Amino acid sequence: MRSRGLARVLAIATGVMAISTTTVEAQDFNFSTRGYFSSAFGTCNQGAGGAALSVTCTGGGFTLNYTGVNTFPGNYLSGSNVSLGTFTISGTGDVTVPGSTVNFTLLVDNTVPSSGTGNFSGFITGQIRVGQAGLSNFSSLIWSPNPTTVADGVTYSLILDAVTGGVNIPVNGNVDIRARGVVSTIPEPSTYALLGSGLLGLAGLARRRRTTV
Repeated sequence: MRSRGLARVLAIATGVMAISTTTVEAQDFNFSTRGYFSSAFGTCNQGAGGAALSVTCTGGGFTLNYTGVNTFPGNYLSGSNVSLGTFTISGTGDVTVPGSTVNFTLLVDNTVPSSGTGNFSGFITGQIRVGQAGLSNFSSLIWSPNPTTVADGVTYSLILDAVTGGVNIPVNGNVDIRARGVVSTIPEPSTYALLGSGLLGLAGLARRRRTTV
């Protein structure tokens, strides 16, 4: 009977350790965002050192602006969909952006439950045409970033267009960059040590009992 009781204790303790490493959907997270453009054009190149809450890329009669988000006054529940900022286009013209020429990087500065930075980075490609005589307004601009980043224990996954697999930037150029944030909690090393020592102690007790039976 005692051995069965001890087995139950060991099973429960092992289960507690396994549960402690899983994703926790009840925690809160919070963040702010910045961005920067990188290209060979001086009017579209802040570089990593120029990352800011608001940045622009200008060329061919258009200005593409990214506006990030300040730290939200409250916290988001893990699993929530959030905005990481907004693209806005203004101006007129007819411009084609070839591949590998204009890169945009979005930085997520996590603040809750702890501080850390992750990033989404990818090229902007496609064509935009606005205000051209006899031609319809048109945009095939798309930002194609890496879809997931981890900022110190919070995983941010972009909600991308199902067809293009990126963030489409329409003619009016007002589009939220949406993502889902999930908090992953891992116990402190001291927690592992406490659980581990407890399990070792129970295992030793079981061996001693078996030798005295």
